[in-house]
Amino acid sequence: MPEYVELVSSCKLAQHWFNSVKGNSNLLLKDIHIDASKAEQESSKAHVLAKAGLPYPLAADSKVKRGPRFAQEPVYPPVNVPIVDAAFRLTGVTFNPRNVLLQFHSSSSDVSIAGEWWMQVQMLTHTVVQVYDSSQWRGSISKVNKKDRGFKIGMALDFGDYVMAFLTIDNLFRTFYSRTRETLPAPLLDIYFDFVPALNMIIDWAEDRADSDRSGLASDIIRKAAGIFVGIGVYTISEVMHRAGLLPLLTERELFDDPSRFARFVESFYCHAARAHTDVWSLVKPFLRGKFFISVRNKDRLAYTKWLAVHGKENVLVPKRLQAQYQDLMLWFSSARNEAVPRQRNPESGFFDLVEPTFLQVALKKDHNLGDLIFGKDTWVAQGGKLWVDNPLVAYFNRRSIAVARPNYLHPSVTSYQPFFLPINSLRKSWLETTLYYTSDKPFWCVVPNLPSNTYPAGFSSTTSKGKGKGKKTAKEPPQVTPAPREEKKKQLFDYIVNYSIDYAVGPLDYCGIAHVRHNRIILCRNDPQVSEYICDRLEQGIRRRQHLQPGKQKTANPKAFKRKRAEDELDENRNGDNEDDSASGKMKRRRISVDKRLVLGSLLQDQELGKRHRSAVKSDQEIDGCTVADAELTCEMIATDN
Repeated sequence: MPEYVELVSSCKLAQHWFNSVKGNSNLLLKDIHIDASKAEQESSKAHVLAKAGLPYPLAADSKVKRGPRFAQEPVYPPVNVPIVDAAFRLTGVTFNPRNVLLQFHSSSSDVSIAGEWWMQVQMLTHTVVQVYDSSQWRGSISKVNKKDRGFKIGMALDFGDYVMAFLTIDNLFRTFYSRTRETLPAPLLDIYFDFVPALNMIIDWAEDRADSDRSGLASDIIRKAAGIFVGIGVYTISEVMHRAGLLPLLTERELFDDPSRFARFVESFYCHAARAHTDVWSLVKPFLRGKFFISVRNKDRLAYTKWLAVHGKENVLVPKRLQAQYQDLMLWFSSARNEAVPRQRNPESGFFDLVEPTFLQVALKKDHNLGDLIFGKDTWVAQGGKLWVDNPLVAYFNRRSIAVARPNYLHPSVTSYQPFFLPINSLRKSWLETTLYYTSDKPFWCVVPNLPSNTYPAGFSSTTSKGKGKGKKTAKEPPQVTPAPREEKKKQLFDYIVNYSIDYAVGPLDYCGIAHVRHNRIILCRNDPQVSEYICDRLEQGIRRRQHLQPGKQKTANPKAFKRKRAEDELDENRNGDNEDDSASGKMKRRRISVDKRLVLGSLLQDQELGKRHRSAVKSDQEIDGCTVADAELTCEMIATDN
């Protein structure tokens, strides 16, 4: 699913459009358009537009459902009249984690329909919101076959003057309808707007699991608990744990049984959410070249790297004092490797996390903060921090008889930092190299290199019994993460994905439905009919260049449209070759050639004129010294590859 920042971005775009046009447009819903699935398209009852691979309007008797395989919901609202007759007028757009909530008011003469309605659009997997005006929708998006445009129309709400489209790569989204917001099926709590209720929800979740094994990696457990840690996915988990100073090998027990670590994680999650709500619009707004939809050049996609702290980065800029902590941690690693006896990663052995208070400053400045759990009550008060009297997290640890007075896993220097919070210009004075790990086949970026193999987490034994038989019990081994080789890490870097592949990276600027910019022209989708064929060809050439720039096996993620297009081009070339009249090929067709081709051909001609080589007879295919134009082109391609 889209992660927290992307969800906020889509909702803010929808709110920006709504607030801009609500005074000039009645925003009555006139149609709901969708792209048909493969099975729906092949049905004998399919709409004529669906059979052509184009978005089509849903009828009042539509039974189309979307969503996960075993939990699909109808796309059409539960009314038995055409959508125009239902007279739904859009009256509000609201953010909710994993969802965009749309509020409508019906002025239908049917009393069973009239009144307030809510639509909850659950954005799953790869979904983004774009808003088009009527000419853009009717002249471009709705005219291009779904296989050729580069994305699918999950659902498009047609308001006449404007169309709000939920664009997907796989048609995976879900809609719910209700007469009130309170009765929507998934009113998830948001940690930014509902911090105290969200914290209590996390505490309840942790308490329910307190008596279970909890020996799995914390990062995996958090990602899977999507209803609790809403918006934390594959890349956000790296960002949140880096800000909190938490390592990839931490088990669930190590994280949620330690007051300081638990509190740091929660405050880090809050900081991530707060930044999304306060700053993401300033990132996205410059790319609203069409007022209400995002369009980017390929280089614009790199803008999100400045937002990221650690994901997809070669190096990370950090304060000098965090660099000093890192050096001390490397000494601990070195000492542990030299010991014959395995060392436990606990406070007694001197192990600590890399904690920078400034990374959590936004969260620690709010009234309901967890500063006393993170740094200790005395230190927090001495630093001028506010105390939360009825802190539910303190009560949770008291119930479990876990001491909260003295924080664990902090470097000794942290509690005496002056100033406690650094100015912005001091946060980028040094740097650390990142390491890419894989946990459950998912990437995890971190500034800490692979931990010594002879260390083990708290709660595990240094040895495991491998005996079998009656009375024998095999101890569970600690979880492992796999550091990626340097070459693999290189291919997962953000700028590598953008510049040297056809894959999508992360962030609100990198979705299949984002419009393109070439030669200062906006291309709403691939094969946009409102853009010249030349501009569309330039876009395709850029995509193919990134696809084939690196040698090796073709990426399996290559879109089917590319494969089909390439096959069609090759077929056309073969047909053209078969239809050529050999008798008329005495004169070569004039065509433009690149600088490299000119150099190769020019060199061959010069050698001929100087008599350095024996000149053979000029054949019908314009062979020069045994080298045809095709051979010269192949030589140019080899030169380009070598360069």
